[in-house]
Amino acid sequence: GLRSQIIARDATQLQEIAEAESLRLALFRTASKELLGPLEKVRANITLLTGSHERRSLDERNAVLAGIDTQVRQLTRLVVNLIDAGRLEAGEVTVRRESLQLGVALANVIDNVDTRGRVVECDVPGDLPSLFTDPVLVQRLIGNIVSNACRFGPVDQPVTIKAGVVGDFIQLLVVDQGPGMPAALREAVLAPFERLSGAQLNAGLNLTVASGFTQLLGGRLVFEDTPGGGLTVAVDLPITGPS
Repeated sequence: GLRSQIIARDATQLQEIAEAESLRLALFRTASKELLGPLEKVRANITLLTGSHERRSLDERNAVLAGIDTQVRQLTRLVVNLIDAGRLEAGEVTVRRESLQLGVALANVIDNVDTRGRVVECDVPGDLPSLFTDPVLVQRLIGNIVSNACRFGPVDQPVTIKAGVVGDFIQLLVVDQGPGMPAALREAVLAPFERLSGAQLNAGLNLTVASGFTQLLGGRLVFEDTPGGGLTVAVDLPITGPS
Protein backbone atom coordinates (compact mmCIF):
# COMPACT_ATOMS: atom_id res chain seq x y z
CA GLY A 1 0.00 0.00 0.00
CA LEU A 2 0.92 3.64 0.41
CA ARG A 3 3.15 2.93 3.41
CA SER A 4 5.34 0.47 1.45
CA GLN A 5 5.59 3.00 -1.42
CA ILE A 6 6.80 5.70 0.98
CA ILE A 7 9.34 3.31 2.57
CA ALA A 8 10.64 2.30 -0.89
CA ARG A 9 10.92 5.96 -1.96
CA ASP A 10 12.79 6.89 1.23
CA ALA A 11 15.14 3.91 0.79
CA THR A 12 15.93 5.03 -2.78
CA GLN A 13 16.67 8.58 -1.61
CA LEU A 14 18.95 7.29 1.15
CA GLN A 15 20.83 5.13 -1.36
CA GLU A 16 21.33 8.15 -3.67
CA ILE A 17 22.65 10.22 -0.76
CA ALA A 18 25.01 7.40 0.23
CA GLU A 19 26.31 7.12 -3.37
CA ALA A 20 26.89 10.88 -3.51
CA GLU A 21 28.79 10.78 -0.21
CA SER A 22 30.83 7.81 -1.46
CA LEU A 23 31.78 9.83 -4.58
CA ARG A 24 32.80 12.85 -2.50
CA LEU A 25 34.96 10.63 -0.29
CA ALA A 26 36.60 9.05 -3.35
CA LEU A 27 37.27 12.50 -4.86
CA PHE A 28 38.76 13.64 -1.55
CA ARG A 29 41.02 10.59 -1.25
CA THR A 30 42.18 10.86 -4.86
CA ALA A 31 42.87 14.58 -4.48
CA SER A 32 44.76 14.05 -1.21
CA LYS A 33 47.06 11.39 -2.67
CA GLU A 34 47.69 13.10 -5.99
CA LEU A 35 48.12 16.64 -4.65
CA LEU A 36 50.62 15.85 -1.91
CA GLY A 37 53.53 14.81 -4.15
CA PRO A 38 53.72 17.92 -6.36
CA LEU A 39 52.92 20.23 -3.41
CA GLU A 40 55.83 18.81 -1.38
CA LYS A 41 58.16 19.26 -4.36
CA VAL A 42 57.03 22.88 -4.86
CA ARG A 43 57.63 23.59 -1.18
CA ALA A 44 61.07 21.96 -1.26
CA ASN A 45 62.08 23.94 -4.36
CA ILE A 46 60.89 27.24 -2.89
CA THR A 47 62.90 26.47 0.27
CA LEU A 48 65.89 25.77 -1.97
CA LEU A 49 65.54 29.20 -3.57
CA THR A 50 64.83 31.26 -0.46
CA GLY A 51 66.26 29.32 2.50
CA SER A 52 69.91 29.26 1.50
CA HIS A 53 72.23 32.21 2.06
CA GLU A 54 74.80 31.03 -0.45
CA ARG A 55 74.52 32.62 -3.86
CA ARG A 56 73.25 30.28 -6.56
CA SER A 57 74.13 30.65 -10.20
CA LEU A 58 71.47 31.90 -12.61
CA ASP A 59 71.40 28.46 -14.26
CA GLU A 60 70.73 26.76 -10.92
CA ARG A 61 67.94 29.20 -10.05
CA ASN A 62 66.36 28.79 -13.49
CA ALA A 63 66.45 24.99 -13.16
CA VAL A 64 64.68 25.19 -9.79
CA LEU A 65 62.09 27.62 -11.20
CA ALA A 66 61.49 25.31 -14.17
CA GLY A 67 60.85 22.47 -11.70
CA ILE A 68 58.33 24.61 -9.81
CA ASP A 69 56.59 25.49 -13.09
CA THR A 70 56.30 21.79 -14.02
CA GLN A 71 54.89 20.87 -10.61
CA VAL A 72 52.35 23.73 -10.69
CA ARG A 73 51.20 22.55 -14.14
CA GLN A 74 50.68 19.03 -12.74
CA LEU A 75 48.69 20.45 -9.84
CA THR A 76 46.58 22.57 -12.19
CA ARG A 77 45.78 19.58 -14.41
CA LEU A 78 44.79 17.53 -11.37
CA VAL A 79 42.51 20.26 -9.99
CA VAL A 80 40.88 20.76 -13.42
CA ASN A 81 40.29 16.98 -13.66
CA LEU A 82 38.73 16.88 -10.19
CA ILE A 83 36.39 19.73 -11.15
CA ASP A 84 35.56 18.05 -14.49
CA ALA A 85 34.86 14.71 -12.79
CA GLY A 86 32.35 16.45 -10.52
CA ARG A 87 30.77 18.36 -13.44
CA LEU A 88 30.44 15.17 -15.51
CA GLU A 89 28.90 13.28 -12.60
CA ALA A 90 26.40 16.12 -12.09
CA GLY A 91 25.61 16.34 -15.84
CA GLU A 92 26.81 19.96 -16.02
CA VAL A 93 29.19 19.79 -19.01
CA THR A 94 27.82 21.61 -22.07
CA VAL A 95 28.85 20.55 -25.60
CA ARG A 96 29.44 23.41 -28.08
CA ARG A 97 30.04 22.05 -31.58
CA GLU A 98 31.93 23.64 -34.45
CA SER A 99 34.21 22.55 -37.27
CA LEU A 100 37.59 21.26 -36.07
CA GLN A 101 40.70 19.97 -37.83
CA LEU A 102 42.17 17.18 -35.71
CA GLY A 103 45.73 18.16 -36.71
CA VAL A 104 45.22 21.64 -35.23
CA ALA A 105 43.84 20.19 -32.00
CA LEU A 106 46.78 17.77 -31.72
CA ALA A 107 49.35 20.54 -32.28
CA ASN A 108 47.76 22.59 -29.46
CA VAL A 109 47.72 19.57 -27.15
CA ILE A 110 51.37 18.63 -27.75
CA ASP A 111 52.46 22.25 -27.20
CA ASN A 112 50.73 22.39 -23.81
CA VAL A 113 50.93 18.89 -22.31
CA ASP A 114 53.59 17.94 -19.74
CA THR A 115 55.49 15.20 -21.58
CA ARG A 116 57.74 14.47 -18.55
CA GLY A 117 60.73 14.25 -20.90
CA ARG A 118 59.08 11.79 -23.31
CA VAL A 119 59.15 12.28 -27.08
CA VAL A 120 55.64 12.47 -28.62
CA GLU A 121 55.58 11.33 -32.25
CA CYS A 122 52.56 12.34 -34.35
CA ASP A 123 51.71 10.25 -37.43
CA VAL A 124 48.48 11.87 -38.67
CA PRO A 125 47.45 12.34 -42.34
CA GLY A 126 46.96 15.94 -43.43
CA ASP A 127 43.80 15.15 -45.43
CA LEU A 128 41.53 13.96 -42.60
CA PRO A 129 37.96 15.30 -42.83
CA SER A 130 36.92 18.04 -40.37
CA LEU A 131 35.12 17.00 -37.20
CA PHE A 132 31.89 18.70 -36.14
CA THR A 133 32.52 18.59 -32.42
CA ASP A 134 33.49 20.59 -29.33
CA PRO A 135 37.13 21.73 -29.79
CA VAL A 136 37.68 22.42 -26.08
CA LEU A 137 36.46 18.98 -24.95
CA VAL A 138 38.38 17.21 -27.74
CA GLN A 139 41.63 18.93 -26.78
CA ARG A 140 41.04 18.26 -23.08
CA LEU A 141 40.34 14.55 -23.62
CA ILE A 142 43.34 14.08 -25.94
CA GLY A 143 45.54 16.04 -23.52
CA ASN A 144 44.51 13.76 -20.67
CA ILE A 145 45.25 10.60 -22.67
CA VAL A 146 48.65 11.86 -23.87
CA SER A 147 49.51 13.08 -20.36
CA ASN A 148 48.68 9.63 -18.98
CA ALA A 149 50.81 7.91 -21.64
CA CYS A 150 53.76 10.20 -20.82
CA ARG A 151 53.31 9.53 -17.11
CA PHE A 152 53.51 5.74 -17.42
CA GLY A 153 55.54 5.16 -20.60
CA PRO A 154 59.32 4.57 -20.33
CA VAL A 155 61.42 7.74 -20.60
CA ASP A 156 63.49 6.27 -23.45
CA GLN A 157 60.48 5.21 -25.57
CA PRO A 158 58.28 7.64 -27.55
CA VAL A 159 54.54 8.04 -27.14
CA THR A 160 53.02 7.66 -30.61
CA ILE A 161 49.82 9.29 -31.89
CA LYS A 162 48.13 7.93 -35.03
CA ALA A 163 44.82 8.76 -36.71
CA GLY A 164 42.66 7.66 -39.63
CA VAL A 165 39.07 7.37 -40.84
CA VAL A 166 37.10 4.29 -39.73
CA GLY A 167 33.55 4.36 -41.14
CA ASP A 168 31.77 7.50 -39.88
CA PHE A 169 34.45 8.14 -37.26
CA ILE A 170 37.95 9.50 -37.02
CA GLN A 171 39.93 7.06 -34.90
CA LEU A 172 42.79 8.39 -32.80
CA LEU A 173 45.34 6.02 -31.26
CA VAL A 174 47.66 7.05 -28.41
CA VAL A 175 50.27 4.31 -27.99
CA ASP A 176 52.65 3.90 -25.06
CA GLN A 177 55.04 1.11 -24.11
CA GLY A 178 54.54 1.29 -20.35
CA PRO A 179 53.22 -1.32 -17.91
CA GLY A 180 49.72 -1.47 -19.45
CA MET A 181 46.46 -1.51 -17.48
CA PRO A 182 44.75 -4.46 -15.75
CA ALA A 183 41.30 -5.49 -17.01
CA ALA A 184 39.54 -4.51 -13.77
CA LEU A 185 40.86 -0.95 -13.98
CA ARG A 186 39.85 -0.70 -17.65
CA GLU A 187 36.29 -1.67 -16.73
CA ALA A 188 36.21 0.86 -13.89
CA VAL A 189 37.40 3.74 -16.09
CA LEU A 190 34.91 2.97 -18.86
CA ALA A 191 31.83 2.55 -16.63
CA PRO A 192 28.98 4.99 -17.51
CA PHE A 193 29.59 8.39 -15.96
CA GLU A 194 26.17 8.68 -14.34
CA ARG A 195 27.31 5.83 -12.08
CA LEU A 196 30.74 7.27 -11.34
CA SER A 197 32.43 5.30 -8.56
CA GLY A 198 35.50 5.51 -6.36
CA ALA A 199 37.02 2.66 -8.37
CA GLN A 200 36.82 4.81 -11.51
CA LEU A 201 38.53 7.77 -9.87
CA ASN A 202 41.30 5.62 -8.42
CA ALA A 203 41.88 3.98 -11.80
CA GLY A 204 43.10 7.32 -13.08
CA LEU A 205 41.40 10.70 -13.24
CA ASN A 206 43.04 11.49 -16.59
CA LEU A 207 41.39 8.56 -18.35
CA THR A 208 38.14 8.74 -16.37
CA VAL A 209 37.54 12.34 -17.48
CA ALA A 210 38.66 11.56 -21.05
CA SER A 211 36.14 8.69 -21.16
CA GLY A 212 33.35 10.94 -19.86
CA PHE A 213 34.06 13.63 -22.48
CA THR A 214 34.22 11.03 -25.27
CA GLN A 215 30.80 9.67 -24.25
CA LEU A 216 29.34 13.21 -24.29
CA LEU A 217 30.65 13.78 -27.83
CA GLY A 218 28.94 10.62 -29.13
CA GLY A 219 32.22 8.74 -29.44
CA ARG A 220 33.77 5.70 -27.81
CA LEU A 221 37.01 5.06 -25.96
CA VAL A 222 38.61 1.60 -25.95
CA PHE A 223 41.73 0.21 -24.28
CA GLU A 224 43.95 -2.20 -26.20
CA ASP A 225 47.29 -3.87 -25.49
CA THR A 226 50.25 -2.33 -27.29
CA PRO A 227 52.09 -5.09 -29.21
CA GLY A 228 55.24 -5.83 -27.21
CA GLY A 229 53.78 -4.33 -24.04
CA GLY A 230 52.02 -1.14 -22.99
CA LEU A 231 48.64 0.52 -23.39
CA THR A 232 46.98 1.80 -26.55
CA VAL A 233 44.01 4.13 -26.07
CA ALA A 234 41.70 4.22 -29.12
CA VAL A 235 39.22 7.11 -29.37
CA ASP A 236 36.55 7.13 -32.08
CA LEU A 237 35.01 10.57 -32.64
CA PRO A 238 31.99 10.92 -34.97
CA ILE A 239 32.83 13.09 -37.97
CA THR A 240 29.42 14.79 -38.09
CA GLY A 241 28.48 14.66 -34.40
CA PRO A 242 26.14 12.16 -32.75
CA SER A 243 23.67 10.38 -35.05
